Amino acid sequence: MAYEDYAVRPFDPVRDLDAVFRCYESGFGPGLRPLFEYSDTAAIEDMVMTDYRASSVALVAEAGGEARGLLFGTLSSRPLAGARFLLLEAAFMLRRMVWRRNEMRPLARAVLWHSYSRELLYFFLHSPRGKAAELEALSSQEGWRGGIGRALTDAFVEQARSTGFHRVDVYTDSELSWGFYERYGFRRVAEWTSHAYDFSLPDRDVTAYLYSLDI
Repeated sequence: MAYEDYAVRPFDPVRDLDAVFRCYESGFGPGLRPLFEYSDTAAIEDMVMTDYRASSVALVAEAGGEARGLLFGTLSSRPLAGARFLLLEAAFMLRRMVWRRNEMRPLARAVLWHSYSRELLYFFLHSPRGKAAELEALSSQEGWRGGIGRALTDAFVEQARSTGFHRVDVYTDSELSWGFYERYGFRRVAEWTSHAYDFSLPDRDVTAYLYSLDI
């Protein structure tokens, strides 16, 4: 499908949740397979909604009457955005590990705890200083590529620029579509060994990357 065939619009939690669930499953499922295989749908939807609430920009790319791709990002000062993100993620982890633990089997909870706790720490340690918009999640449904990431990223970059930001940061890794960001024009500013997949991909060495784009 051509780039211009995607209609980028705000994410609607009621209308789009099921479609965005499939985007998460397609984009993040291969690397975190036990999390998706051994969790109820409600647990993954809770993860999607937590990411949505932590974001100030939530976009989908629609085609054929359905959201086929998603982007969550933040346009706010880093200390405030970081504190809000940590509080929401901590509440999510508490729900998954204590109150609603029955919606995830033990292996899924282990993968979730390991990936979140390790990677959040490393991300904040390596984040570059200064005011920057953050692209937090970008994915699409299986079989939907061909410009959907660029359409969403273009829309986010335009919002960031019009809000007064001059840089966009994104964290990714060698199990995700990191090559997309280099093709888009992001530059790599940091990398480190990732432990997000130690439970789900124990035989793989994964590298985490932090990219920045001057806008």
